[in-house]
Amino acid sequence: MVEDLHSISSTIEELLGDGARVHPTFEPAQFLLRLRLDFSSVECQDCILPTDVLQEVITNLVYENSPDPRFVVIIDDPRHQS
Repeated sequence: MVEDLHSISSTIEELLGDGARVHPTFEPAQFLLRLRLDFSSVECQDCILPTDVLQEVITNLVYENSPDPRFVVIIDDPRHQS
C-alpha cells in the first residue's frame, strides 16, 4: 500500500484539478489512510467535487489498488473545518 501512495495521490490530484494537492498519511497498524486536501492554490473551491462524492471515488480508487479491503479512508477537507 505504501508504494502505491504516490500513484494514488497523483491520481486524486488529477481528479481534483485546479492546483489542489493531496497529503497522504498511512497508518498500517490501524488500517487507516488519511488524505489531507490542500486547496491553498485553488482559485475555485466550489468547482471541486463535494466531499461525499470525493469520499466515494477515492475509497473505490484505494480499494482497487489495495489487496486489503480493511483500510479506512478519511478525507480532511478544508472546506469543512472550523
